[in-house]
Amino acid sequence: MKRGIRCVSILLLGVFLMVVGCSKEETVVEGFERGEEVKRVSGVKGVIGYVAQVDKFAIFTGVDGAYDSQGVGLVSVIPEEFQVEGLEVVFDGVYYSCDGISPSIPGQVYYYLDVSAIKLLTN
Repeated sequence: MKRGIRCVSILLLGVFLMVVGCSKEETVVEGFERGEEVKRVSGVKGVIGYVAQVDKFAIFTGVDGAYDSQGVGLVSVIPEEFQVEGLEVVFDGVYYSCDGISPSIPGQVYYYLDVSAIKLLTN
């Protein structure tokens, strides 16, 4: 009887681990709920920066039609070779609304950014 219970317990544990291990994982900036999709971008120029407030790298972009506004895309996963502040890049990705962070500079708007492609900006 004990052997049967042990076998069933091990089987249930295995099924649980498979379900948890195979679930679709979404990348989320720790401490933030990814909101609604805001926009999809392709071939956008930006500058890599580090946001100490959330301990994450971000891509800073200008806002069309404004000289004093800046988009800050918090990136949860960025290749190591791009983790250099001031690096100019071109990227594709999807911006999502990001609540719960106060801009450190007026005119900044924070987003969660899923980057699908990134490369160095060449002149």
